[in-house]
Amino acid sequence: MQFLVIPKLTIIFIRNFINDRDKRLQQENDALKQDKIVYEEIQHRFETVFELSRLGNKIIDPDLTILQVNQSLVTMLGYDKKEDLIATRIFDYAPDDRRDDWHFLQQKLWAHLTPSFSLETCLIRKDGSLIWCQVTSKLIPENGAKLSYTILEDVTEQPIPDGGRIQSYLSGRSFRKGICRPV
Repeated sequence: MQFLVIPKLTIIFIRNFINDRDKRLQQENDALKQDKIVYEEIQHRFETVFELSRLGNKIIDPDLTILQVNQSLVTMLGYDKKEDLIATRIFDYAPDDRRDDWHFLQQKLWAHLTPSFSLETCLIRKDGSLIWCQVTSKLIPENGAKLSYTILEDVTEQPIPDGGRIQSYLSGRSFRKGICRPV
């Protein structure tokens, strides 16, 4: 039986190469672990802000399907559980004469890739009453797709130019009569 004779310098070179590779791999592994910790902290902060905000928050896809909501939006629309809104479309809560607002938002965000967009529009609560909202949407990346993080602020009680309030402007009117806030 013959043995292969490897010069000592070659063995030292191979050993150093393997040690250097192991150190690089360990450093990469440590960096990945640190990145994971940072990502989890950022995710936790986002979830905290999203969930605890007094404003209504939702994540929607390009078809305006609601993927995620916070309790503030659920309450704002008069529902009890998040599951009541998840997988529905925002059109389900828009008066017929205000659906164009959402089509406009949809086009601005996804067709024109406008990074963020705001509008004012009405929504219908579960009990059929109207709520006026300031809506701000921002495109966010999610697993290669573009979703929208949308914030809704109830401005129904805010004053309008004639000195009244939006609520009194809306009260007693049906959304079928083309209610919209004076601009």
